[in-house]
Amino acid sequence: MRKMLLLIGALTALHAGALYAGEERSSIDEATKVKIRQEIERYVRADTQLKKSFLLVDPRTDRILRLTFDHVHEDIMPHANGYVACTDFKDRAGKVYDVDIVIDPMKEPEQVREIYLHKADGKPIRTGKTEAK
Repeated sequence: MRKMLLLIGALTALHAGALYAGEERSSIDEATKVKIRQEIERYVRADTQLKKSFLLVDPRTDRILRLTFDHVHEDIMPHANGYVACTDFKDRAGKVYDVDIVIDPMKEPEQVREIYLHKADGKPIRTGKTEAK
C-alpha cells in the first residue's frame, strides 16, 4: 500500500510539473511575442530579397524548396536557444510548409539561430535542425 501511495504521489507531482510547463509556455508577454514575430518577418524578407525565394532543403528528398512566405503563427514558445515560432510558407504548387524558426533574444538585434522544417501539408516531418548563418 505504501508503494502505491508513493507511486501516486510521484505521478501527481509529474502531472503538476507538466501543467506548470504548459502555463509557462503561455506566459510570454504580448510585447515579446510581437517583437519576435516582427524579427522573423524581417529575417524572411531580407533572406527572400537576397535569394529571390526562401530556400530550404527538404530532409526527406535533399531537394531544395523554393518557398514563398505566408505568415508567422500567433503563438511563440520558449526554446532552449530563445523562442520558437511556427511560420507558413508555400511552394509554387501551393503545398504548405510549416517551418519552425528559433530566435535568440539575447542578441541585439535578435537573431535567427535555427530553422526546422516541421510539416508539409499538415503532415509532420522528422528533421534535424538547420542553423541560420
